[in-house]
Amino acid sequence: MTVALVIAVLVGAVMQRVTGMGFALVSSPFVILVLGPSAGVLVINVLGIVASLIVLGRVRADVEWGTLGRLLPGALVGIGAGTALAAVLAPQRAQILAGVLILLGLIGSAVVVRARTLPRSTGLVTASGMASGAMGALAGVGGPAMAVLSVLTRWDHVRFAATLQPYFVAIGVVTVAVRVAVEPTAAGGLSAATWALTGVAMVVGVAVGELVARWLTAGAARRLVVALAAAGALATIADGAARL
Repeated sequence: MTVALVIAVLVGAVMQRVTGMGFALVSSPFVILVLGPSAGVLVINVLGIVASLIVLGRVRADVEWGTLGRLLPGALVGIGAGTALAAVLAPQRAQILAGVLILLGLIGSAVVVRARTLPRSTGLVTASGMASGAMGALAGVGGPAMAVLSVLTRWDHVRFAATLQPYFVAIGVVTVAVRVAVEPTAAGGLSAATWALTGVAMVVGVAVGELVARWLTAGAARRLVVALAAAGALATIADGAARL
């Protein structure tokens, strides 16, 4: 279990540095598969906070703080709704739902590539924040909704990736706090050694991502993220269905 968890975190951290949002998208399906939906979502949010803080230190000059402020209110509403739904679902059904949401997010991101450009209006930003917050609470993945917003509004990738870091920190902190308040045992009893190993894997992953980002194109990185996330989501759905 620990080896699988460390590998998932390592690969996710590399993608986080390269694409700005790959950590949860890549790691979440595999972490949920290993730990189950309750512990998995909590752990992925805790690690996601750390990953975003590490990356934020390198990209903070490009953060669009105004857009961040417009995203957060909707995200908070989404977190509340997602947490409430997760609390009433059986673990196997929550695991299946998490995998389905990840797949839908990936499909949505691909479909809107050909859509016309839209203004980054308050309504669109708020709706994107709500969808992102709900998916973060249910599946540990808030990135796909943000990717859709980015594509629809043709958001500059550098500024988009930078702005996502404080956004993920903020919604991660709220999601963890709400999850622990609703389900105090959600951490799943992970040992201190496991937490330490995943922390080391994350730092190493970000460092490797620095090197990868120098030669891997943004398009190639996005395709890799999609392939890994889709494979993990399908495995998560299959495992949850097998345990119904």
